[in-house]
Amino acid sequence: MALEMVAGAFLSASLQVLFDRLARPEVVDFLLRRKEFNHVLLKKLKIQLISVNALLNDAEEKQITDPTVKEWLEELEDAAYYADDLLDEIATDALLDKLEADESSGSGTRGKVSKNSKKNVSGIEKRMKEILEMVEFIANQKDLLELKVKESVASPRQPTTSLVHVSGYGRDEDKVKVLKMLREEHDDSSNLHVIAIVGMGGIGKTTLAQLLYNDDRVEKHFDHKSWVYISERFDISMATKIVLTAVTDDYPASQSSCYDNKDLDWLQNKLKKVLTGKKILLVLDNMWNGIWEHMSPPFKHVARGSRILITTRHDDVTKMMGTTSTPYHLGS
Repeated sequence: MALEMVAGAFLSASLQVLFDRLARPEVVDFLLRRKEFNHVLLKKLKIQLISVNALLNDAEEKQITDPTVKEWLEELEDAAYYADDLLDEIATDALLDKLEADESSGSGTRGKVSKNSKKNVSGIEKRMKEILEMVEFIANQKDLLELKVKESVASPRQPTTSLVHVSGYGRDEDKVKVLKMLREEHDDSSNLHVIAIVGMGGIGKTTLAQLLYNDDRVEKHFDHKSWVYISERFDISMATKIVLTAVTDDYPASQSSCYDNKDLDWLQNKLKKVLTGKKILLVLDNMWNGIWEHMSPPFKHVARGSRILITTRHDDVTKMMGTTSTPYHLGS
């Protein structure tokens, strides 16, 4: 039951990522500049996704006793993946357009649509129509399945801290392996590597992360370390503010109050300034959504050897995070 509820929450997060991508300036601009593209499709897709998203809370509860609702959620998840793939391709085409325009700026052809992207427009429209039909079909099943809009319920899970509350954990081998991943050197050019501890709820992911966080060898290896619990109600501004407060805990206490009422641009630029040149360890416990994509820019300026350690129940989260090491699956 718990795993099914988390799966529903993860789907809700996936749809939120889709909403963000549908509103990206590069995606919108790419499609608006193509007169041959049916622009109504984009608006219709967003409206249909909003409609099914409003039904998720009710579907999450009913899937436990109704297998047809569970199948409905699985079909919606498939549609979300197809839409995500398409939006990724559009973003890539938009980038190629920009690069080609930059190369052609000297010849006075800047602003024109690239030949390559012209070829792709008909394919994009066809695939978007197919996805829209899938989502419309799924949305139209709500009456048959008696799905209704319900208010979301806060997660019953309590926030975690970096303090260890157990003795005799019994996972010394797991600790040694992940500790090695935290400290090992990499030959690539990236300063920051993301490591994931993956496993079902209650198996000990958080405890393992706490033990690693408090290990003396970890303490000596990093300039700074911070622990952040990711709740289901996180948004990007809240997440950035909490991380910023965490990484500036050695500053005067009064300084953190100045983060109130600041917009996301100010918060992320401040975080970038604080992180630049520091070798950091940031633990993100209970990572379940796609927030990292928007949260990550300030972390590109950390010192070499920095690590993000996440705990999560889903391999899909590790893909969204762009983990640079094979996820560490914690067995029973």
